[in-house]
Amino acid sequence: MALFDLERHEEAIVSFNKTLALIPEDHETWYIRGNALGSIERYDAAIASFDKSLDIKPDDNDAWFGRGDALLSLERYEARSQAMTAPLH
Repeated sequence: MALFDLERHEEAIVSFNKTLALIPEDHETWYIRGNALGSIERYDAAIASFDKSLDIKPDDNDAWFGRGDALLSLERYEARSQAMTAPLH
C-alpha cells in the first residue's frame, strides 16, 4: 500500500501480485491492485482486478466505482452505466 501511496504503481502491482499469490481471497488487495492498474492506464487489467474483488465481495461499492471509472476511460459507456447502478440492486 505504501508504494501505491507514493505513486510507485508498477512496484505496488508486483507487491499486490505476491500478496494475492498467498491470499487470493483478499478482496481489498484486488481492489487496490485495480486502482494501481488504472493509474497506469491498464484499464482492461484494472477491470479484471475489480471483477475479482467483486467476486469475493459483491457489495463493495468502491470496487463497483473503480470498475465503472475504468470502463469510462475505455469509453465503454453502457457497461459503465450498468456498473454504476449494479450496487443499487
